[in-house]
Amino acid sequence: MLLMFLYRFILFIIYLFFILCLYFLHFLYFILSCILFYFISAYFWFYYVL
Repeated sequence: MLLMFLYRFILFIIYLFFILCLYFLHFLYFILSCILFYFISAYFWFYYVL
């Protein structure tokens, strides 16, 4: 009984950790794409203006 509970608890923690990692990766990807978009737009703006 206790072993089964422990097993489910560990599985739940691993699942939660996996979801958190996925969310963190998506957040990082979003930040990187925003920075990249900003640099590209700034580069084009400077290229066409100057």
